Amino acid sequence: MAHVKDTPEDRLALESLVGRECVYKEKIIICLVRLTDVDISEWGVGFQFDVVPAPGFVDVGQAQLGVKAAWDVLGVHGTFVDGMWVSWTIVTGPDQVQRIKERALEHPTPFALMEIVNDLTYGRIPRPAEEP
Repeated sequence: MAHVKDTPEDRLALESLVGRECVYKEKIIICLVRLTDVDISEWGVGFQFDVVPAPGFVDVGQAQLGVKAAWDVLGVHGTFVDGMWVSWTIVTGPDQVQRIKERALEHPTPFALMEIVNDLTYGRIPRPAEEP
C-alpha cells in the first residue's frame, strides 16, 4: 500500500488526475466517471466526479458524485486510489479503465465488473467452488 502524506509531490500527483476518465467503485456501485476536482486539505482529500453514462455500468441516478478520505486512510497506487476502511476505489490507469469498459460491454453484470475491478487493483480474488 502506498500511503500518501500532505507533501507538494503528493498534491501534484493527486491534482494531475483531474480530467481523467476513471472507474469508481463503492460496494456494488461501479460507474464510469470523469474526475473534475481534487480538494486537498490538512485533513485529507476529496474527489469530485461527473458520471459518464456508459453501457454495462451501474446507473447511479446522479450526474455527479463525490468522496473523501483522511490522509491516514488514503492509498495512492500506480493505477488506482482507494479510501481504505471507507470502501471505495477509483481506478485511474487508462489501460485498466479500458479493460473494465470492455468487460462492461462483454458481461454487463455488477458481479463481472466487481470481479475485474478487484482483479486489476487488489489481485485475483478467487470465486467459491461451484457445487456439483
